[in-house]
Amino acid sequence: ANYDMDSDDEQWLNKNEFHKLLSAEEFELVIDAFERGFHSNPDDFSDETTIPNICLNVERSVLEAVHSFWVNKRKQRRASLIRIFQV
Repeated sequence: ANYDMDSDDEQWLNKNEFHKLLSAEEFELVIDAFERGFHSNPDDFSDETTIPNICLNVERSVLEAVHSFWVNKRKQRRASLIRIFQV
C-alpha cells in the first residue's frame, strides 16, 4: 500500500475497536484501494452504497465505517490522502 497510517487513523481504529476486526496493514490497504479507485473513477466511490467489493475478507460494515472515515478525512484535507494522487 502507498498509504501510511497516521496517529488519527490509529486513534480512530482503537476508539471504535475496529482494530479487533482490521489490522493496521489491512486498514492501509483499504484506504489505498479507496484512493486508487477514486482516482480512477470518482463516481464509484461517492458514497458507501457504491463501495466496490474490495478486501473481500473484511466485513461490509467495517468497510462502510472505514469509507465514512476516509471521506471525512479527505474532505478535511481537501486532497487525496496519497501523495502521488495529489494535484
